[in-house]
Amino acid sequence: MEENSDLGARTMKCELNVLSKADGSAMLSQGNTVVLAALYGPLEVKHQKVQNDAIPVFVTYRSKSGRQGVYDKTIECIIQSSCEALIFAKPFCRHEISIVIQELQDSGSMLAAAINAACLAVINSGLEMSCLVAAVTCAVDGGNNFIIDPDKNVTEKAKIVITLGFENVKYNIVAAHVVGECSLEVYEKAVLICKSAVQHIFDYYKSIVKKYASTL
Repeated sequence: MEENSDLGARTMKCELNVLSKADGSAMLSQGNTVVLAALYGPLEVKHQKVQNDAIPVFVTYRSKSGRQGVYDKTIECIIQSSCEALIFAKPFCRHEISIVIQELQDSGSMLAAAINAACLAVINSGLEMSCLVAAVTCAVDGGNNFIIDPDKNVTEKAKIVITLGFENVKYNIVAAHVVGECSLEVYEKAVLICKSAVQHIFDYYKSIVKKYASTL
């Protein structure tokens, strides 16, 4: 199943359930940026790992090069916090979830694409969710122009790159990553721009679920 959506200058495409051995999976492209997310679980864990108020989510991010650096670890932490915010934990005490993110092509806004792919993998898994999470990247160039979902050429030249993840209930920020020196005024403007743009992603999620459910 494939569905398209416009987000700023680039188009989103997604296919769900692409991996037969995963409990949920999604391949997402935003422009030429392509990422694959696979979810495994919930899996029962030993008693010493049990948390009563949250289900542990372990995220592994694999870059195309196969080498893992500090930024890759940062991506893992941000995706982990995003996914823990969207999964309804109460039914899954004594369990854990593993999510593997595979970068297939990084042409800009990879962190946002990875968060979105992870959310789509959770949706595909059928796990009970407390909310949806979607992320948008906004770049600020030398002329103080704000560019939504920038490609790699734009992000490499930008003085500030901001990625924000929102939940769809109250549109609170659940993830944030800023590259460059950013004033409060610029950050607040980026929040407003990203919050407006993220609605298109949530609408896109709904269209995917509607089409996917109709095939069951």
